[in-house]
Amino acid sequence: MKQWDLIKPQKKILPKKEDSSFFKKMLKFLVALSFIFLLSLYLDYIFETKTVITVTETGRRASFKTSLPAALVDFTFAKEEPLEGELNGRINFLLLGIPGEGNPAPYLTDTIIVASFFPETKKIYLVSLPRDFLVRFPENEKFSRINRLYLYGLLQEPDQPFKTIINKVEEITGQKINYYVLVDLNLLKKIVDELGGVEVFVEKDIFDPYFPGDNFSYETFSLKQGYQILDGETAAKYVRSRHSLYGDFDRIKRQKELIQAIISKIRNLNPIFDFKTYLNLYSSFRSHFSTNLTYSDIKRFYSLIKDLSGKNIFEYTIGIFEPTKFLKEYLNNGYYLVPEKGMEDYSKIQAFFASFNP
Repeated sequence: MKQWDLIKPQKKILPKKEDSSFFKKMLKFLVALSFIFLLSLYLDYIFETKTVITVTETGRRASFKTSLPAALVDFTFAKEEPLEGELNGRINFLLLGIPGEGNPAPYLTDTIIVASFFPETKKIYLVSLPRDFLVRFPENEKFSRINRLYLYGLLQEPDQPFKTIINKVEEITGQKINYYVLVDLNLLKKIVDELGGVEVFVEKDIFDPYFPGDNFSYETFSLKQGYQILDGETAAKYVRSRHSLYGDFDRIKRQKELIQAIISKIRNLNPIFDFKTYLNLYSSFRSHFSTNLTYSDIKRFYSLIKDLSGKNIFEYTIGIFEPTKFLKEYLNNGYYLVPEKGMEDYSKIQAFFASFNP
């Protein structure tokens, strides 16, 4: 017997015909599944009633109300065009956060951030303005905290609620605001809970016996130093508590830390296995999110920042500490912050915004 006769039968181990048939069936199944999915997207898109204005008790605000399938179609086929400010090399966003309905003082913008993006170098500068910044209100000689301007706009011009605060931020910074984004605290709670909680590092023990409660009452909020996994309710308190050594400045820092923790966890989601989470996140966003960005704008902005490096993100807070010590404390029947050089003298702040290295 020849040696090759001993190994010849081993060739039958590879059932080529059966494997080929199996893969063909699997391919057909995937094609059919994809067709059904695309068809469902198309039908949902056709019959979806899309509303871009939400009517509330205090006015109207723009928001995304389309379903996720309709949004995906809009986003996919939206034509990319240069963003406002892109051709000039700088795009400015105003990012606002409010407590939202069901919370004390629901329309006060306790989070105010000006984001300047330079598309050529992919650099982003995030600059927080403190809520206690004392500013003059339009059409009268009265001064009040900057965090009341959005509410003022809702009451005075409900069709253009962002106009007042945008105009004031442009005056303070010397920059044209191209786009605005507003979210409320309820969105933060829902996102954190949908993600199964987020982890943050608490630098010092937090003990706040005057945290706002129901019916204008107070409750105690406390959190131990160290790594903590926060649920939605605790996360909301974590970014709102102000009774610490540096008050609102500590809160601004915690807000940025929590945002980074949320973004990090969302980035780690699996598009396939966590698809339900994506659906729930989108549902939460469209109910608690207002902006003048269109799907085309979002698509363009995403294409500009998708390769953004963390090294190109620079964070500052306008306040009473270096290197952005442009304000001073002012006590007059309350605690306020005013420009160092005098009331309504924003020259130092404007020079700072103009100094960003593109």
